[in-house]
Amino acid sequence: MADAPKTKRGPLLVVFLAVFIDLLGFGIVLPLLPIYAKYITTDSSGMVLGLLMASYSAMQFLFAPLWGRLSDRIGRRPVLMLGLAGSVVFYALFGVASQLSSLTWMFVSRIGAGIAGATIPTAQAYIADTTTKENRARGMALIGAAFGLGFTFGPLLAATALISSGEAQAHLSPWPGFTASILSAGALLLAFFKLPESLKPDSLPAERRLLNLSGLRTALSIPTVGTLLLISFVSILAFSGFESVLSILLKTEKAQGGFGYGLVEVLMLYAGLGFMHALAQGMVRGMSSRMSETRLATGGATV
Repeated sequence: MADAPKTKRGPLLVVFLAVFIDLLGFGIVLPLLPIYAKYITTDSSGMVLGLLMASYSAMQFLFAPLWGRLSDRIGRRPVLMLGLAGSVVFYALFGVASQLSSLTWMFVSRIGAGIAGATIPTAQAYIADTTTKENRARGMALIGAAFGLGFTFGPLLAATALISSGEAQAHLSPWPGFTASILSAGALLLAFFKLPESLKPDSLPAERRLLNLSGLRTALSIPTVGTLLLISFVSILAFSGFESVLSILLKTEKAQGGFGYGLVEVLMLYAGLGFMHALAQGMVRGMSSRMSETRLATGGATV
C-alpha cells in the first residue's frame, strides 16, 4: 500500500507567515476603530459605530464562500494574493480616512478590508491541501496562532507607531493604518515569491458555479457540520460584541463611567488579550495529538 502523503512544512510556514503579517494589520486597526469612530461621529445611539463594526464582518460573510469557490477554480495562491493586495489598499485608506476625519471613507475602508479579509478560509483550505488527516488539526491551529500573535503584536506595533510619530495622545493618527498597509505589502511580497500553489489540477471540481446552494444544503444536512457552524456563530457573536465596546469603555473618562485609559494603554491591554489567545492556541496544538477534536472543541466551548 502506498505511503500517506507527508505534510509539507515549507508551504505551511509561508502561509502562516503571510496570514500572521496580514493579521498584524487587523490587530493594529481593531482596537482603535471604535475610538476613532467615536470622534468622527456624534451619533449617541451607537448605530453608526455598530454599522461600522458590522460592515467588515458582513463583507466576510458574503465573500468568504465566493473566495472559496473561486479558489477551487483558479487555485489558492492567486486568491490569497488578491486578499493581501486588498489589505494593502484598504488599510492605507483607513489611514487616509483617519487623517481626513471622514466617516464615509472609513466605511469604505472597512467594507474593503472585510472583502479582502474573507480569504482567511482560503488559507485554511490551503492548509487542508498540504496536511495529512492526522496532522490537520495541528495545521489548522496555525491559523489560530496567527490570529493570537496578530492580536498580540498588532496593538504593540500600533502603540509604537503612535509614540514614534509623536501622536500617542492624538485621537485620529493615520500612522496605525499606514503601518498596517506596509505590513500587508510585506505579506503580499512573501506570498508572491515564496508561496507555491497547493491545489493539484486533478483536484479541480467539475462544478464551475461560484455559488452552489445545493452544496450548502448537503453540508448542513450533516449533523456535525450544522453543530459546528452554530458553535462558531455563537462564539464569534460574543467576541464581536466584546470587541465593539471594549475600546470605548477603556478610553472613556472615569467621570463618564469608563476607565480613562490613553490610546497606548488601550493597545497594551489588547496585546495582553492577544497573548492569552496565542497561548491557548499553542496549548491546543500540543493537545491535539493526545485528545480527539470533539473533546478539544467541547473543552474550549466550556472554558
